Amino acid sequence: FYGAINNYNAKGSNLSSFILIFNSIFIAIALSLIAFMVDRQFHPKWITYLFLNSYLIIILGHLFFLLKINFIINKITKLFKFYFKSKTINTNKFKLKYNKIDYLSSISWLFLLIGFIFPTYLATFFYEYRTTCFQFSFIFNSLGTILSITYIDRKLSLFADDNSDSSKNEIIISFLSKILISRFLSSLLIFVILILLLKFL
Repeated sequence: FYGAINNYNAKGSNLSSFILIFNSIFIAIALSLIAFMVDRQFHPKWITYLFLNSYLIIILGHLFFLLKINFIINKITKLFKFYFKSKTINTNKFKLKYNKIDYLSSISWLFLLIGFIFPTYLATFFYEYRTTCFQFSFIFNSLGTILSITYIDRKLSLFADDNSDSSKNEIIISFLSKILISRFLSSLLIFVILILLLKFL
């Protein structure tokens, strides 16, 4: 998004790829920790508490983005300067909108969140088939990633390359607003479901 706003499309794409790879390391660590808990036959309640804490961090992170977007943009500017060893355009202050939801973004994010939860509970309840059950994690994560790339990234790329529209930045920020609010609400939905699930475990 930052690259698209400042016409640093290639740099934004490169940094995004770097962050995604860095993120995949932590996903691998998280899945290994979950697998360990399943192998040690932790009670599903403890696993649920782990998910609740994790998703609370995700919710607060999205809320911070929604409320402090200009602070985030300022930090990304510094990251660009450090990572690419060059000066960047100072981004103007932007105001996010909170009145629209992007349903495809919500669905893709739900797939990514469910990719951790659903296989874990399957592996817990069907312990003998835990290895098979964990494969569902890659299926859900792949579906979420495919939706993100073919919809969010594709749409953002079209916005970024359209230099004919003078209000391009406003359109990009509006799209960012919808993505953030959609993912925030999706995360909140999963969080509430997990709290309700505790009563049945």
